[in-house]
Amino acid sequence: DIKIEPSPDDKLHLTYYETKRSNVEITKEADSLLVKEISVGTWFDLGFNFTTEETGATLLVPTQYEGAITVSTHTGQVEVKDVVVTALHAKNNTGRVAIENVKTNRMEIDVFTGSVLVANCEVEELMFEATTGKVAIEGSQIVHGITGAVSTGKVSIAKTSSEQVQISATTGAIILDELDIGKSAVLKTSTGRIAGTIADKSDAFTVRSHT
Repeated sequence: DIKIEPSPDDKLHLTYYETKRSNVEITKEADSLLVKEISVGTWFDLGFNFTTEETGATLLVPTQYEGAITVSTHTGQVEVKDVVVTALHAKNNTGRVAIENVKTNRMEIDVFTGSVLVANCEVEELMFEATTGKVAIEGSQIVHGITGAVSTGKVSIAKTSSEQVQISATTGAIILDELDIGKSAVLKTSTGRIAGTIADKSDAFTVRSHT
């Protein structure tokens, strides 16, 4: 598992674990700190880079940090809480990505099989893609737009505002609960359903169905 949380001071703190099966290599590349697990070969980039599969890592980020974070892991859980960064990219092949109370200009999430939670976040632009799983966006303010795609699974957006929304699902459902749309929303499913409520817009949208 990978955790990213606030630092208690003005320094970055990294805690990682090594086993007999894996060693951690730390190097500096341009403006990034690279942290790689040698035996696995997956990596986590943060302006820093982590890689982990069976071991774990925790990064504590100071409030004045002005860089981007990219997290990539093969399996397990990625948790990002209570930090402010310029950009956040979270990628997990199999597992869960949970992002809570995060403020960033750009957030990008990729999950092959698993679940995604974005809760109480302030984001300029949010993008997500999931092959199989669930994506939940709750209580967040997305300034410019949400763009997402799910092959098989469910997308739910609750009590969230966004200027524009564009979401597609091949097989699955898109469920809305008081989604506050500034300008426009395009929601598409091939086989599935779209249901829910749009805040204060009961007479300001059009529904089209094609079979």
